[in-house]
Amino acid sequence: MSFILTHEVLGKIFERSDEMINYIKKTKHLSPEMILSDPKKLMAMNYGFLVVVQSILTLSNYIVVKKKLGVPKDYMESVQMLVMAKIIPKKFMEKLKILVDLRNIIMHKSASMTITEIKTMMENIDVLDEVYTSVKRAIEKLIGESVE
Repeated sequence: MSFILTHEVLGKIFERSDEMINYIKKTKHLSPEMILSDPKKLMAMNYGFLVVVQSILTLSNYIVVKKKLGVPKDYMESVQMLVMAKIIPKKFMEKLKILVDLRNIIMHKSASMTITEIKTMMENIDVLDEVYTSVKRAIEKLIGESVE
């Protein structure tokens, strides 16, 4: 399945991601133990985090293609290309791997997440927000307008 990132699709991605980043920022005061002990909170946190990380990765690929930055072999290489192009601040280079790893953990073993993985997710909410904002701004600049 594939889809084209039209202004409408980009707007929907931004709308959903903005909603999810706001949700997880509101819940970052919760303890990892509380999240782990409540299946609904864990599911909501995982979903919100996953939506935003996946948006970053999808939008990163879009930017790489539009700016002709190369052909990434995987998601990690795609976001690294954005660091090299100064779209994502270099200070996030190490954190990007953590975000991609967390995405993979949520996708493949969310039912058996550890307290350490949840703590890592909680510790990286602000990084997630900053990286998402950088990518969103780059998309808006690319298409020459705000998409919302």
